[in-house]
Amino acid sequence: IESIRNQSYRKLEIILIDDGSTDDSGKICDEYLQKDDRIKVVHQENQGVSVARNQGIAMCNGTYVSFIDGDDYVGKDYIKILYEKIMSQKYDVAISNAIIVQNNEEKQFNDLKQEIELTNQEVIKKLLSGRDFQTVCWGKMYKTEIVKKIKFNTEMKIAEDLDFLLKVFENCDKIILIPNYSYYYRIRNNSAVRTMSTKTFEEFKYCEGLIEQYKNTELEKYAIKHYVNVNMSYAFHYDLTDEEIARIKCNISKYKAFYSLFSDASRNEKIKYKLLRHCYKLAKKVL
Repeated sequence: IESIRNQSYRKLEIILIDDGSTDDSGKICDEYLQKDDRIKVVHQENQGVSVARNQGIAMCNGTYVSFIDGDDYVGKDYIKILYEKIMSQKYDVAISNAIIVQNNEEKQFNDLKQEIELTNQEVIKKLLSGRDFQTVCWGKMYKTEIVKKIKFNTEMKIAEDLDFLLKVFENCDKIILIPNYSYYYRIRNNSAVRTMSTKTFEEFKYCEGLIEQYKNTELEKYAIKHYVNVNMSYAFHYDLTDEEIARIKCNISKYKAFYSLFSDASRNEKIKYKLLRHCYKLAKKVL
């Protein structure tokens, strides 16, 4: 909250959603309500992040809107940079990038060097490729009139950010991607062991639906790339049972000609894909 209050761009409406917190978060929000007349506070029963974000979207009055997650923070010029860029050519969305903060170490998500102006088709390709910016709603500034029409799907428990972004970008004409690294995304190590769940299989099903949705279009191969990369991400970052490993291998083996579709597939992506298909344990050990 302090990082938002201290923005160099001052003309802000700051909406804090207390989504059924069980600690002192609600009390802290109310204390800030007394400190800063730009702040509005909503207390509601816990209904999940999508309901909370939709509540904020319904309340916001500004021409543009941005999302900041509760455990992240932003540099003092974060809003100013996005606002000035989105206003320069009346873009529909301005996309920033992030610093990943984990174990008190900071690392840039990527190394974008220059601005890139994108059409909606171009930005969807980049979104599904997962390289030049994060597949999340934060780190971006949107034209409010677009997100008020879209909103988040409250029925989804996973991949709701991707679903939201795809629908937003489909309704855009011009998007700007900028090398601004002033959003700090904090990763908390709450558990030493991460396992798959029913939500994982919901994500697989959603990705398979995207492949079907984009079938016989130029976006089909990008939907395939996203699906394969999601499977590989689970394989390399989660502790899996033999049955789960077999499921993932089966998923990606459907697309064994996958990397021949992409001239931009990185060397590491190709190595991961081949190792995982042939030997899960070796892949975990090597990578």
